[in-house]
Amino acid sequence: MKKLLLATAAMGFMLSACESNTPTSRSTESTVTDRNAAPTIQAEKKSDLDITQRIKKSIDDDKSLSPKARNIKILAVEGKVTLSGSVSSDQEKSTIARIVKNTSGVKNVDNQLKVE
Repeated sequence: MKKLLLATAAMGFMLSACESNTPTSRSTESTVTDRNAAPTIQAEKKSDLDITQRIKKSIDDDKSLSPKARNIKILAVEGKVTLSGSVSSDQEKSTIARIVKNTSGVKNVDNQLKVE
């Protein structure tokens, strides 16, 4: 009886150790801990993809922007656009912000561009 009790206790201990090392889903973590953090993954909604595509086209069409500025990261999630990466000047940062704000469907802009 003692051996059965010890074996059961050992098995329970091993199972609890395995459960504590099981990774949690990324989406749960970000929902719980990063409610106000900028998104890092492009939304799959057609409207957000369309916004991102229109912004990229407008930036590519603006010949005053440097190649560096044309390679920034643009993420749209539910109409909120996050810009990240680096640009060559404050003027480029302002120009891109204006382009984004003037794009239909954009509700909010989080401009994280850095001038380097």
